[in-house]
Amino acid sequence: MGTQVAFELENQESVPLYVSILVIDAAGEMAVIFPNDWGVSEGATLLPAGEKRTIPSQEDGFKLTVGEPFGITEALIITSTNPLRTSLKALQGIAKRGGKTRGPIAPKEDEFLDVTDKLLSDLDTATRGGLNMEGVKLPTGVRGVDTNKLAAMAIAI
Repeated sequence: MGTQVAFELENQESVPLYVSILVIDAAGEMAVIFPNDWGVSEGATLLPAGEKRTIPSQEDGFKLTVGEPFGITEALIITSTNPLRTSLKALQGIAKRGGKTRGPIAPKEDEFLDVTDKLLSDLDTATRGGLNMEGVKLPTGVRGVDTNKLAAMAIAI
């Protein structure tokens, strides 16, 4: 109880990565802790090749502290070689409606589903060709995720 938690991310790839971190507490409440500056562009989620970043940093204006509700909390770290534009815009809209310009946000259930849908759409766009023009062929109505462009890690606390 009261222990502070931070994530240190290091991009050991040869390409920049776009990063998002979601935390789901024991009560099932989700908070987006990165990105956390809602007035900036998608470039704020970029972790250049070979660089490290600690989340939250001292500049972020918040701390992650172990507390209630007790039970398993899960952190989901998502990285992509392509920007997650539409999901970031959805998160920025949630922050704006809540009057937040900085710090974690906690989408409501319907907003969470919308963000999840937009995240899958971003990944599908990258898989189908999107920015890298690789032209992956998938049937209409089927979403795809190119695992060479995405990594996800869940950590239980």
